[in-house]
Amino acid sequence: MSPTPSLLLEALATTLDRVAAIDLVPLEGATSERIHAEVAPQVDAALASLLSTLGQVLDRYEGASPTFDGIEDAGSSVVRDFERGVDALVDQLPSAGRVADLAFMANLELRQRRARVATLSPTDDPWKLLATFDSARRRARKSATAVATVLAEVEGLEHGFSHASELTQSLLVRVAYAKLRRQIEGDGEPTPDQLETRLRHVGTHLVILAGKTLYRELRIEDRVQLQQLRTRILEWLADAERTTGDGMHLWQDLTAFASILALVNQRQELLQHDAHIVKIAIGVCRKATSSLPPPLLERMAGLKGLTDEVDHLLEAKETAAQAWRPVLDGLAQRLRIGSSPVPPSSWPERAFS
Repeated sequence: MSPTPSLLLEALATTLDRVAAIDLVPLEGATSERIHAEVAPQVDAALASLLSTLGQVLDRYEGASPTFDGIEDAGSSVVRDFERGVDALVDQLPSAGRVADLAFMANLELRQRRARVATLSPTDDPWKLLATFDSARRRARKSATAVATVLAEVEGLEHGFSHASELTQSLLVRVAYAKLRRQIEGDGEPTPDQLETRLRHVGTHLVILAGKTLYRELRIEDRVQLQQLRTRILEWLADAERTTGDGMHLWQDLTAFASILALVNQRQELLQHDAHIVKIAIGVCRKATSSLPPPLLERMAGLKGLTDEVDHLLEAKETAAQAWRPVLDGLAQRLRIGSSPVPPSSWPERAFS
């Protein structure tokens, strides 16, 4: 007999606690041997627990768990674009079939992740270890929260689960990256007299960012760069024999990294999100004679971090259509609105007219 929905929710909550306890940030810079010894058992235990619970969910909502022979050896994700697939299912109307679909997708994906973890060695590159463990941690958390959220909706149970979509995470990351980018690029290249102060400010910002909860959600390749730059800045500041030339070279590397941060805007979910908002906003702007309607301005806040011009208007709480028109026209060109298809928006222009 399969557990009741309430017991399944409790089991998922317990697994989420185990996943939340996997903190990789303190291990950035640690040896491969230490990372593997401390994290591999944690990740494997969390995945094993979650896979067991997902099997019970399938037993209850589909009748029997599917057979997974051979899945562990798959070379690429068995569920293409897993995160967005999960988001799409969570957004649909609640049903027992949706619970089963989510559990099935998660079961396939997490078996593959567990198999990858099993192949890791204490001699592997430390960042490879962190990347693999982090990927497994993210997918375990996403799977558990998604299944629990929909299961609770179907059964009418109260719950404290919070499913964060890829869009939600990307919007937060974009704002954080824009803030860091402005910290680096804001006043242009420093003079030799300004160099120490500017590097100290950026170094402090990087240390603060590493302590934020959001830092755990940054992609591992970005965290590698952030950690390396943070270390180089602190070492330069502490070096009694440092040279201005080395400091300027470090600043040039920071500037190059700042331009890479802007690529966050190319994430698929952000491109679609931004195109929706800009397309509607342009239509309203063309008709507005004075101020833009508050509901539209609230939606446009989601563009924060896209460009400095957008951020300036948002921070100034600008409502005048005349001020927004040239900025929106520039964004329309950048996003190629009108020359490429934009998915239909869930909030029509007439709602803001």
